[in-house]
Amino acid sequence: MENGDYRMLFSADGRASDGRLSITDGRAVGGDGSYAIRGRITEAGRNLIATFEVKLAPGMSPNKEIEGAFALQMDGKEDAAGFTLIGAGPLGLIVEITCSIDGPSSSAGPFDGGVSEDRYGAGIAKAQASPDEGIDAGIVKDTLPGPRTRLSTYSLVPTVTPIRRLPLVLLHLFGGSRREWDAVTARFAADRRVLALDLPGFGDAAGRGGASVGEMADSVGDAIVHAGLGRCVLVGHSMSAKVAAVLVATAPDLFEGLILVTASPPSPEPMSDEARARLLAFDGSRAAAEAYVDGITAKRLPDEAREIAIADARRASPDAWRRWLTEGSCEDHGAAVGVLPLATLLMAGASDEALGQKAQREFVMPHFADARLVVVRGGHALPLENPDDLSREIERFVADVEARDA
Repeated sequence: MENGDYRMLFSADGRASDGRLSITDGRAVGGDGSYAIRGRITEAGRNLIATFEVKLAPGMSPNKEIEGAFALQMDGKEDAAGFTLIGAGPLGLIVEITCSIDGPSSSAGPFDGGVSEDRYGAGIAKAQASPDEGIDAGIVKDTLPGPRTRLSTYSLVPTVTPIRRLPLVLLHLFGGSRREWDAVTARFAADRRVLALDLPGFGDAAGRGGASVGEMADSVGDAIVHAGLGRCVLVGHSMSAKVAAVLVATAPDLFEGLILVTASPPSPEPMSDEARARLLAFDGSRAAAEAYVDGITAKRLPDEAREIAIADARRASPDAWRRWLTEGSCEDHGAAVGVLPLATLLMAGASDEALGQKAQREFVMPHFADARLVVVRGGHALPLENPDDLSREIERFVADVEARDA
């Protein structure tokens, strides 16, 4: 079985949804033709991430137990999982997952969410009849005690047709740099291309001075084209979410999806005169940077992340700092952005007092026809405060976009 991503259709609780099987390591083991695979199954509708490592013996047939280790996360909860793996070469894969997270199993039959039992039976029959087409046939028996939840899945795409992994382009918040994304980048760099950028006037680009929203958008678009990424998913955070929306409106062919984290809206940012004056008084000192960082987070950051954020605030170009507060944040691109059709994920921090979920619903969401809002623990600086939940939501969204694309 080739390494790569494969589209899957999930059927559970009477409904169907798209997911993805990712094989990250497939290799022969020993001299008897046995095959080991390692990978992950994700499904956005149930917020499910399952990782597995199994050993398949040659010529395996259904109902034969195989060696395997499985871990599952669903809606933020963790459990061991039982897997049933049934495959048939070019037909694809059939997988059943059982866990105890959601309580007793449904009494409904397999694939009641839209995939017929005829196809289920055809998959088993083909696995039995054609074991030499690929070592994809086998069963992992559910030996875990207690009530179980069963999720049935069926691969509609042959196992030789991988899904293209979309690159991620990550943009930072006001006063930050690409380093805010380090923890998130570490989650994705092994699986896909990740490009984290410093906007003009910030991070390593502080020497370029300030820029308008349009100029920042142009610089990001140029970097994407120069890197040869092809179509990608763009992630904007706070200030850069406004930049991202403008770029998507002007260069839609570059993007498959958009993620906006604690977003500044395309229209003028709803900022009080008091808050603006307080930020304009920033003098670049250590004390001022500490006050700024602590003011945008729900609680004190871990020391390493806090020091990164403080250093980034201090090295920001004074001109860029001032221009965002007096010009960029006040620019009105609402009419130019309009209502974008691109698949969009909006994320808000539950404790964000500046651009929380109320502001996202009122000022940001109306500009996106295909958007959903997710609220997670944290304040305004989610990549530093809560990279784990942020990464999971990004992964689910991108998997859904890739499944649509397939």
